[in-house]
Amino acid sequence: MPDHPIPRRIPGRPVTAHVAMAHVAALAGALLLGAPAPIARAAPARQAPPACTWVRLTTGEPRMQHAMAGQPGVGALLFGGADPEAETVTDDVWRLDLTREPGGTWTRLAPAPGGTGPGPRAEHSAVLRAPEPGFPAELVTFGGIDTVPAGGTSTWRSPLVGGGYAPGAGAVRHAIPGSRLGAFAAVTVTGTTFRLRADAEAAAWLAVGAEGGPALTDHGAVYAPDSDAMVVFGGRTGEAADTASGRVWRLDLASGAWEGRDIQGGPGPRFAHSAVYDGAARRMVVFGGTRDWVTALDDVWALDLAGGWGAAAWARLDPAGLAPEPRYDHGAVYLPHLRWMLVYGGSLDGKNEVDTLYALDLGAAPPRWIEIQPPGKRPEAVKGLAAAYDAATNTAVFHGGTKGAETTRTTWGLRCGDGTSPTAFPTGSGTPTGGATATTPGPNTATPPPGGVYLPRLLRAEP
Repeated sequence: MPDHPIPRRIPGRPVTAHVAMAHVAALAGALLLGAPAPIARAAPARQAPPACTWVRLTTGEPRMQHAMAGQPGVGALLFGGADPEAETVTDDVWRLDLTREPGGTWTRLAPAPGGTGPGPRAEHSAVLRAPEPGFPAELVTFGGIDTVPAGGTSTWRSPLVGGGYAPGAGAVRHAIPGSRLGAFAAVTVTGTTFRLRADAEAAAWLAVGAEGGPALTDHGAVYAPDSDAMVVFGGRTGEAADTASGRVWRLDLASGAWEGRDIQGGPGPRFAHSAVYDGAARRMVVFGGTRDWVTALDDVWALDLAGGWGAAAWARLDPAGLAPEPRYDHGAVYLPHLRWMLVYGGSLDGKNEVDTLYALDLGAAPPRWIEIQPPGKRPEAVKGLAAAYDAATNTAVFHGGTKGAETTRTTWGLRCGDGTSPTAFPTGSGTPTGGATATTPGPNTATPPPGGVYLPRLLRAEP
C-alpha cells in the first residue's frame, strides 16, 4: 500500500483547488514560525501522454450489456446484447469495418443456414483468439444470460475448423422479478462457449466442447495468446448479487478443457468489472466492479500468468496519479503500443452514469492513472456499453449502453498516439514518474511493420 492516500477524482470536488490550498497553508505556517520558505527547484522531466482524439463513428443498433472484440485490420465485431426498450435479448453478429468509410460501416453477418449458435445472450464476454501469425482470428464468446425458455446458451467455436455442439455444464435458471432485465421474466445463466471465425461472412458458430465449466454472467474475460487460453474472473452464478464469484477459470481453447482455481489474496467476489490482458507482462488486469449494484469499486488487481496457470498469483496494484471515480458496467480496452488500459463510462451506483475517460499506464513504475480529456465533442455518460480495440486502425471503439432509461446506439472511436514513444516534457511534480511507453516485443516475436498488427507466436505454457 502507498504511504499516502492516492488522490482520486470526486464528482463535484475540484482536487486541484484542494491540493493548492494545502500548499498555501503549509507555506504560511512555515513563514509564521520563522522557518525558511521552500526553494523552488527545477522539475524533473517525464514523458508526456500522447494526444487522444474522439471520433464520432457510424451509428449502430440500440444495445446494452453486449460484447465486442477487435477484428485485426478491419475494426470490431459485436455480438448479442439487450434492448430493454424493446424487451429483447439478441443473438446477432455485427461487423464494424473502419477501412471503408470515414465513420466506418456496420454490417450484420447473416446466420449460417442450418447452423446452431449461442442463442440470445447479454452480460456475456467476448475475446479475440489469435494465437500465432497465420492462424485465422476467431471471436470467442462465453457465458451470460438469455431469455430462451429452455436449454440456455453454449460455448461454440467457429465453423470452418470442424466440430459442432458439445454440451457444457448446462444452464441455471432464475426468475428474479427485480433484476436489471426484469422485463424479460425468467433469466438463464449460461455456462457454454462458442467461437466464430472473425473474417467469416456468415455467423456460422462452432461449440467449444467443455464439461465442468462454470455458468457465469457479468464476468471479466481475457485471451492469453501464449497459452491459447481464455481466462475468466468473477461474475455471478445467478442473477442475485449474493451469487457473486471470486474464482478464476481457465479454458484451454485447443482442448476445450476448463479448470477453476480459488487463488488466495485476490480481489474477492465481484461482477460488472473490466479486465484486459497486458501482454508485455503476461498478466490479466482487473479494475472496478461491484458486489451489490449499489456501491462501485475502484481497486486495481493483476493476475500474474507469466509462470503458467499453476503459478498464477494475484497482486494488488496501487497506481500513482489521480484515480478515477469508482465505477462498474464501464468499458475498457488495452492499447498495446502504449501499454494503456483505457476506462470509459460506467455507473457509480446503478443510477448515476459517468463520462470520464482514464488511462492506466501499465508501462510506468509504478503504474499511473492519467485522466484523458480530448478536445471537442465526446460521448455522453453511459453504462452497460461495450468496447474493443483494433491496432491496425489505432481505434478504440465504444458502442451503445444506457443513460437513464434510454438505450443508446451511438458509436465513438478514440485514437491515442501513433504507436511511437511519447516525448519528455517538464512537469510540476517533484517526483519523477514513469510515462506511457511503447510495448517491447518479447522472445520469439517479430516487430510489426508501421500500421501492422502484432500477434505473438504461440508458446504453450500448459500441456
